[in-house]
Amino acid sequence: LILSVARDITQRQRDQQALQQANQQLQAMVREGIRRNCELTTINSMSEKLQSCLSSDEAYPIITHHTQILFPARSGVLFIQAPDTHLAESVSTWGEPPAGELVFQPDDCWALRWGHMHWVGDSSLEMPCRHIGSTFSGNYLCLPLLAHDETVGMLHIQGLQGSGREHTDSLTQLAVTVADHISLALANIRLRETLRYQVIHDPLTELYNRRYLEETLAREIHRVKRKGAPLGVFMLDLDHFKRFNDTFGHEAGDNLLRTLGQFLQVQIRQEDVACRYGGEEFVLILPEAPREAVLHRAEEIRQNVPHLQIFQ
Repeated sequence: LILSVARDITQRQRDQQALQQANQQLQAMVREGIRRNCELTTINSMSEKLQSCLSSDEAYPIITHHTQILFPARSGVLFIQAPDTHLAESVSTWGEPPAGELVFQPDDCWALRWGHMHWVGDSSLEMPCRHIGSTFSGNYLCLPLLAHDETVGMLHIQGLQGSGREHTDSLTQLAVTVADHISLALANIRLRETLRYQVIHDPLTELYNRRYLEETLAREIHRVKRKGAPLGVFMLDLDHFKRFNDTFGHEAGDNLLRTLGQFLQVQIRQEDVACRYGGEEFVLILPEAPREAVLHRAEEIRQNVPHLQIFQ
C-alpha cells in the first residue's frame, strides 16, 4: 500500500518572499532614518558652533570639519567670494590636493552662475566647470553659498562616495540644507564683523578710534603692571592743520589725514596700536617697548611725516 500527500506551497513561498522583501525594506528604512538622524545631528552641531564664532576665520575650520563628515569624499575646498576683488578664493581644503584652481572668477563655475547646486558624475561630460579643468575625470559637486540674495562663497567637493539616482536625490536634499545653514551663518558673522569694525575704527583713516584707544590703553596698563614690562605711548599732532584746510580745502585735509593713517599703519609693529584720537591728533601704543625704542620710533615718524606725498 503506497500513500502520497502533495501540497501546493507556491503561496507560502510567495508569502515568504513578500515577508523577506518587507523586512529588507524595513531595514533600509531604518538605515535611512539612522543616516538622516546622524546628518541632522551633525548639521545642528555645526550651526550651534557657528553661532558662537566671532570671526570668519573661526568659522572656516568648523565648516571644514563637519563638511567632511556630511560629504565623505576624496577632497574638498571651501571658497569665499572676496568683497573687494569678487574672486572665489580658497580659505580651507581637506583630503587630497584638489584638482582645479584655488582662485577663479565666479563665471568659471556653473553653480555660481545659476545660484544652485551643480553636480557632475564620473562619466558625465555635461557642463563641466572651467575652474576644474579638462583633465579631471571624477565626480564633483559645486554648492553655492547664498544669503540675502548675495553670494558668500561655495563648497566644492570632489570624488564623492556612492552613486546612482537614489544617492543623487539624497545628496541634493542634504546639500541644499547644509548650504542654507552655512550661508546664513557666514552672512551673520560677516555682518557682525562689519559692525564691530565700524564701532572701533575711524572711517576716514581706518585707524582705531578714541573709544577703542581708551579700552585698549586701560587693558594694556593693567597687563604691563602684572608683567612688570614697559608701555610706550606717544601722541602726534599735525601743526597748522586748520591753515592747511583753509588753504587747500577740506578734501585735501581729508587726503592728508588718510595718507598719514596709512603711513602709521606701516610704521608700527603687529602688536602696536595706532589710533586717531580726534581731529588731527593721533596716539600710538607700543606694548612692552623700552623707552629708547619709543623715542626712536617717535623721532623717526616726526622726520618722515613732512615727506609724505598727498594726492588729490
